[in-house]
Amino acid sequence: MQWKSRAATLSEAVNDWAARGLLPDDTAQTLHTDIAARSHGWDFRTLLVIFGVLCLGLAAITFVAANWPDIPRPARLALIGGTLWAAWIGTIWAGRRGALRWFEGLSLLACALYGAAIMLVAQLYHIQGAPVDAVWLWALGTLIAAALLRATMPLALAIGLFFLWFALSLERDFGQVNLVYLGWWLLGALAAGMLPSRFCGHLSALALIGWVGVSLIQKEAEVTLTMLATGGALVVVALVLASQAAGRWLRGFESAALFYALALASALVVGLHVTVADFVMAAPGGGAVLLIAPLACLCVALWGFMQGLATRYDLWITAGAATLFTIVFGIWPHQWLTAGFALALFVWITRMGWRLHLRRLRVLGIMGFVAMLLILYAQTLGSLIGTAGFYLGAGLILLAGALIAPRLVRKRARS
Repeated sequence: MQWKSRAATLSEAVNDWAARGLLPDDTAQTLHTDIAARSHGWDFRTLLVIFGVLCLGLAAITFVAANWPDIPRPARLALIGGTLWAAWIGTIWAGRRGALRWFEGLSLLACALYGAAIMLVAQLYHIQGAPVDAVWLWALGTLIAAALLRATMPLALAIGLFFLWFALSLERDFGQVNLVYLGWWLLGALAAGMLPSRFCGHLSALALIGWVGVSLIQKEAEVTLTMLATGGALVVVALVLASQAAGRWLRGFESAALFYALALASALVVGLHVTVADFVMAAPGGGAVLLIAPLACLCVALWGFMQGLATRYDLWITAGAATLFTIVFGIWPHQWLTAGFALALFVWITRMGWRLHLRRLRVLGIMGFVAMLLILYAQTLGSLIGTAGFYLGAGLILLAGALIAPRLVRKRARS
């Protein structure tokens, strides 16, 4: 996993090439200027502004919660309302001056005060309603403000508030999959792509994974639903691979999206393997629905082949993995087969990480492979002898692959 920022990594590479005489000084300076212009990372002052704004926003919300009777109702409204409009005026002023850190911080403060104002009005006038509805209204207003201002921090707040709305709605709608949330999530994800904002993109990806996890848990990990989610994750992998080679539709977020989709698919595959002995299809037509993912991946792979995409090899592998997943888990579920598929999945993820130069995929594949081996050791496949036989077969296949793979690569290179 790469811990340094992209700008720092590129700057270090340019400095190294210049020091070894591989880049002229003027070219190195041009590259440094371009890296600095494209860097949107936070500095320490920006972080201080954001932390200060968070403290002020929580102060306002806590002030409303205190319901202090010594301050008259109009005075409390004037205090929150006046501060709210002052924050908006400051936001506009900072935007006109080009003070980005203050623009982001004050817009975040204004959105936080907007939520405090909603709570205060409901409190003062005894408006009956569930807190989940107030959170939805707060999230909607914040999302509109983020879209109009093209501001990152209000958008991040809106993404978090919509997920909070989803979490609070579980109390009254538990047992039902909240598909409405996907609509609001999609608006936030589209806004993150329009900015573009990698930070909001990461938040959107985590929120979607959280929604999938919570939905599966409240449905008691229904097998058909879990398998559909896994197939959906593989379809996302295919689309992201196509985007990476075609038009970078995600504006450079492809590598992160690939990691999140594969991490989700891996976790679901491992979970399905652990419970394979209890598999029962939830509905008679469940098996037919599972064919959607392989067909979708196959369509993307065919399109990538016709377009001559650089990732067409991985697209075919993705289509094959989706098809094999449907067969192994949906048609003929058996512990040996599901365990073999899980190990093969992690080997493929590791291989993709090397092919696409994505260290995070290599880490995911290696850690997943080791974790799966430990799970198999604790679980045992029928008996200890059976598990030993599985380990023996898997080891021999991997070693044979290590011997054969270089020859195939050399043969393909000569042709």
